[in-house]
Amino acid sequence: MDIKIINESSLIIYFGDEITPENGALVSQACNIILEELSSIVIDYIPSYCSLHLSFDISRFNILSIRTDIQNMLSCQRNIVTIDSGLVIEIPSYYDTEVGLDLNNVAEESGLSINEVIQCHSQVIYQVYAIGFAPGFAYMGNVDKGISLPRKKTPRTKVPKGSIAIAESQTAIYPTESPGGWHVLARTPIELIDFNSENLTPLSVGNRVKFVPINRIEYLKMGGVL
Repeated sequence: MDIKIINESSLIIYFGDEITPENGALVSQACNIILEELSSIVIDYIPSYCSLHLSFDISRFNILSIRTDIQNMLSCQRNIVTIDSGLVIEIPSYYDTEVGLDLNNVAEESGLSINEVIQCHSQVIYQVYAIGFAPGFAYMGNVDKGISLPRKKTPRTKVPKGSIAIAESQTAIYPTESPGGWHVLARTPIELIDFNSENLTPLSVGNRVKFVPINRIEYLKMGGVL
């Protein structure tokens, strides 16, 4: 763990340089500990794959003392970190070329059949590492190496809402229609963002997620749009 002061009111904590469930768990646990202990002075926090960015109200404390407090809080964390093996959030997913805009291409580039691509993607339990790019856009990993592909050279100007896509070792769901350069494999009928909800999105950093294949009829019955 390495804590770097950015300016007089913010710092960033690094837990490594690799995207792993262990580092993701460290970020999630550190976030929970700090928010519990320092909630009165935390203004903003941004968890990511291997780091946690924090901003503080320094009207009562200076950033050096805050850094020391955090160092003490987290000094034993690596010895007690655990990866949650309990609740898994299931995302109903319609895998088909009708909505999986890049399903054929991913199969061709990976040398697999479409069914094998679907199996590779849906058999993994992913961890949410970060929320960003757009409200409710959850970065999850790690994608099976057999279907891991770089981002598209030419992004789409519009990726349909609910699209489930991959890029590098990551997978994500587009919560709203937006531009994007990820490879789209499927689509979910569920809402991933609710501006009237306190939490905005059902997914948060540290969650575990599984994509559950459904057929066309199930997708439409659940409110899916083609």
